[in-house]
Amino acid sequence: MNSDNDMNSDGALKSGWCGKWIYYVRHGKQCRRRYTKPKDPRTAEQLRLRAAFGATSKAYSQVLTEEQRQECRTAGAKVRSRPRLAQSGRLSGQQYHVRRKAAEARAVEQTKASRHKARRPAP
Repeated sequence: MNSDNDMNSDGALKSGWCGKWIYYVRHGKQCRRRYTKPKDPRTAEQLRLRAAFGATSKAYSQVLTEEQRQECRTAGAKVRSRPRLAQSGRLSGQQYHVRRKAAEARAVEQTKASRHKARRPAP
C-alpha cells in the first residue's frame, strides 16, 4: 500500500491515525487499514479475570515490601516473555509477580476441578 499519500512530507514511513485510517509499518512496508472498534463483550469470566489482574497488579505496588519487589525484579530478569507482535524480552518485577500469581490460581482451579471430577459417581 505504498503510495505518495502514505508517507510524511519528509518521505519517511508513518505510523498512527489519519481520519478513519490507521497507518503502520509491517515487514518494512507501509500498510493502512480502516479503524474498527474492538469488541468488549464484558462476559462474567472476562470481568472476573480483569478484576483478578487488577488486584494482583495493585498488590505488587501496595502490599509487597521493597525486598519482595526486588526479588520479583531479579526473578523476572531471568525469564523471557513469549514473542508476540515482534515484542519479547525480560519481564519486569510486576510482570513476573502477575505471571506467578496467575499460574498459582490456575493450579488451584485445576486441583478443584480434578477433585470435583473424582467425586462424581460413574454412570
